[in-house]
Amino acid sequence: MRSILFSVGVAATTFGLMGGSAEAASYYVSPQGNDANPGTALGAPLRTIQKAINAAQPGDTILVRDGTYRETVSTPRSGTATARITIQNYQNEAVIVSGTDPIAGDWTADGNEVYRAAMPWNYHFENERNDYNSNQVFHNGQMMELVRWPNQTSRDLVRPTLAYADSVTFSKSDPALKSNDLATFHEADFTDNPARWVGAKIWVNLSRNGTDGQGQTGVVVSATNGTITARNIDTRGGNGAWGIGTGTEFYLFQPTLTALQNSGGIAAALDRGEWFIDTDAKQIYVRTPDGKKPAAGAIEAKRRTYGFNLDGDSYLTLRGINLFATSLTTDNLAANRNATPGGVADSSNIVIDSMKAHHVSHFTDLTGNYQMQWQQKSGLILSGTNHTFQNSEVRYSAGSGLSVFGRESKVLNNVFRDLNFSVSEAGMVNFGKTYDPGNFVVVSEDHEFGYNTLYNSPQQGINFRALKNSTKSPTYVRARIHHNLIHDVMLRSFDSAAIDSLGTNHQYVRIDHNVIYNLQGERRYGIYFDFASHGIVDHNVVYNVTRPFNINWDPARGPQNMWILNNVGISDLPKGAGLDTGSPSSEGSIIRNNIWSNGIHAGGWNGGVTTPLAKATISNNILASDALFLDSTNPNMARRSYGLKMPPISGSTASTTINRGVEVPPYDDKVVGLPDIGAYEYGVAPWTVGANLVKATSPR
Repeated sequence: MRSILFSVGVAATTFGLMGGSAEAASYYVSPQGNDANPGTALGAPLRTIQKAINAAQPGDTILVRDGTYRETVSTPRSGTATARITIQNYQNEAVIVSGTDPIAGDWTADGNEVYRAAMPWNYHFENERNDYNSNQVFHNGQMMELVRWPNQTSRDLVRPTLAYADSVTFSKSDPALKSNDLATFHEADFTDNPARWVGAKIWVNLSRNGTDGQGQTGVVVSATNGTITARNIDTRGGNGAWGIGTGTEFYLFQPTLTALQNSGGIAAALDRGEWFIDTDAKQIYVRTPDGKKPAAGAIEAKRRTYGFNLDGDSYLTLRGINLFATSLTTDNLAANRNATPGGVADSSNIVIDSMKAHHVSHFTDLTGNYQMQWQQKSGLILSGTNHTFQNSEVRYSAGSGLSVFGRESKVLNNVFRDLNFSVSEAGMVNFGKTYDPGNFVVVSEDHEFGYNTLYNSPQQGINFRALKNSTKSPTYVRARIHHNLIHDVMLRSFDSAAIDSLGTNHQYVRIDHNVIYNLQGERRYGIYFDFASHGIVDHNVVYNVTRPFNINWDPARGPQNMWILNNVGISDLPKGAGLDTGSPSSEGSIIRNNIWSNGIHAGGWNGGVTTPLAKATISNNILASDALFLDSTNPNMARRSYGLKMPPISGSTASTTINRGVEVPPYDDKVVGLPDIGAYEYGVAPWTVGANLVKATSPR
């Protein structure tokens, strides 16, 4: 497959730089080792990766044996362009660097199937407010829930058990206030002890009824049977963006110790699969999923944010090293790098290969900026220049799985799944912030994001808001998002997309050869330039999506300069258009060779073409029909094919596509005869998308 060759080719190029001097050493690390050993013999390994990296010099390799390592590794020195420092698993053994520590000591029964034990630490994620609980607890490797209402019965963190408001009313805590500051959720099913939840936190989904919104958290100030009143929640109400009301998703979590003590005690509050920590007494209370006493070592709790801190480092390789309940950073100033003088972190040329990273970020705080709170702060942090992340899987995170910014990094042949379960705006993958603090835009240029698979997320797939092409040329593009497979995202929010931006001149970022499907529901888009401009969108296939392509714009801002070429866009609505925009014009844009349902909707929503899209060059686009395609009706969405059918006879419907396009250099794929209309050229092997981790290998 083309995706495999691409991935392996990159790996071969990268690891060709690994060679060092003849004196290059190998160090061995094992859970059965001893840091008093020299570590240079397989039979006398070191105990910690940190001890090995302290000794390693450019060109050296650290070989890590099977086991779990509970440490944060930081490097005292970098490799060089001709002598990288490599940390890798020994002979494909399973290596995990964990951010958790097991709860040691005896478990004491506390009633109601609840057991308690000493927990001498209280983990706090440095990027969230102090009044929010960052602790994360696992039972036999499965995440447990901080005590909540309603009880969690779903095993899918992305689609959890939720309450739905019957209605929401608004009021003022002080009559002198100019506007409402309290929201009361009316929910007939709320029959839990109300006193238990006064002072607790509430999570609310501000998105409903097809309008924009994200997760937000506040504080419960009062409760009765059937009502919960909270502050610090958006109180604009109504059916517009960020307006809560009937059907709003919410749940309660993190009750206070005082409230629990005054409502029957801690044990009475816990249901199976839940936990609570009394930080004053340094005691953890758990009720296991089966209600039984925890086995020795079965309960683990998070203690370290990062398994690897590679701030300022260069020419390092991590291969076959997995992460659990921890992350990795290349930049200690990542959280606010957009406001940091100099703009780009010092780290460079770090390669991360064949990693499984699960539960990379955990937080409960969604009090910050709707749009910007968790970009640059969640997931693996790849900040700096010319990093490579490849052949890996990232699964489970409260926010993003990966934050990428700086210059010229590559993200190739990876799977991102089950991410952003807080429904933040950060997306599964983000390319940095465009403001907050201040109006500073992070430097995020010339990255390549290709041959990845992304699925199962309640909000955006890729948030590329900060990404730009440094050349500013539509024919010389160095920033590219290509050959990705994205499906089943935007599961619990609206007015955003699988690939999404807002308000940025991207200087001709190219988004091409992606397949996107299963984003159903009002205002869920495949590729969305929302008041954004200067992009190249070519050879993408988007189907079973309410609005496949959107280039919303304000003509008062000047030319939009979008190149929309050779795409297929199939709406799941009978009257849904392939290309939407709320603007009557898109000055400087070129729209050619596309196949889409119901054409272009310009100047308005939810109807036919109200006005032609003015000031754009538009030609050689046709309306979609099933007769054009090889297999566009397969009930298995993953197996649908939008390649062109062979024309059975001259003048058939297929002849409206084959050899009917127009050249748009340099974005013509290999052509047989004249260019075709649509994403695939008839007579040429179809391009492929997504990751293949089974066959992807890297030379040793």
